[in-house]
Amino acid sequence: VLTPVNSPADGIWVAMIEHNGAPIELIQFEKGK
Repeated sequence: VLTPVNSPADGIWVAMIEHNGAPIELIQFEKGK
């Protein structure tokens, strides 16, 4: 984990991980927010 899960805006969750040396950004959108 490069960046712990955080919420930059209502209904959005973001985290950064490293996979095979490459940074990957994971984004989750919550409907209705």
